[in-house]
Amino acid sequence: MKYGKGPPKTVPCPSCNEPLDPMEDMCPVCLRRRSSKEIMRGIRKASMGERLVDFFFSRSTVYFFLTLAVGYLGWNRQTYFPTPKVALGRATDDPDRKLRDETAGYRGGGSGVPAAPGGPGAPVEPVRWKIHGKVYDLISLKAVRHAAIVFKDKSSSQKFSAVTDKKGVYSVALPPIETGGYEVTVTHPDCGPVYLDEQEPPYHQLPPDRRQEEAQLFESVQILHVPFLLPEKQLDSEMNFVMSMNAKSRGKRKRG
Repeated sequence: MKYGKGPPKTVPCPSCNEPLDPMEDMCPVCLRRRSSKEIMRGIRKASMGERLVDFFFSRSTVYFFLTLAVGYLGWNRQTYFPTPKVALGRATDDPDRKLRDETAGYRGGGSGVPAAPGGPGAPVEPVRWKIHGKVYDLISLKAVRHAAIVFKDKSSSQKFSAVTDKKGVYSVALPPIETGGYEVTVTHPDCGPVYLDEQEPPYHQLPPDRRQEEAQLFESVQILHVPFLLPEKQLDSEMNFVMSMNAKSRGKRKRG
């Protein structure tokens, strides 16, 4: 006997667990007779299980759950499938120019000026000359720490200073200028305001006797320093200086 669409279901015998047809009134193994209540209970269980199987595997149920899954993914598509955003600049006044991408560091409007790092409304940082270098002793070649380097604009008399660290290294940012140049002064409490500009080849590549001869300049010769200007479009420069920590400079004697 069949129920619904599927094959006939079976129920276990209460005595020997032999699978029986729900309509069977006696077990063929243990010969136990089933009561009418047991027969009706088995029929209801078999038909209920078949209906549940037919429900979960029916075409309409599958379509229903597929529709729910597609709707959920569509509602949360930005979470599971984010779309990359690319902001384009506005069209330029010149028709021959193409649109500039703001993510490449340009503002819209055809100006072609690099955008500020903080965004379109952030102020643009002014251009600066980045000067860095080292100060070391002429004889011992050791780093001179706590040396003060002052850059003075000859035109405006504005000053910018830096102090060397324990490795004798300094760095300073200067506003670019076109004329006059910057006058440089290097001072240290132990040797006064007398110093030498680095030469080519550097002083530290000279033998000790040559460096000893150069050290005599600190006492015998008036040292002149030429103001410097960076070439056009150059924003970075290395400037090293040499001092004589053992010499009693004229500047120190004057202060005494």
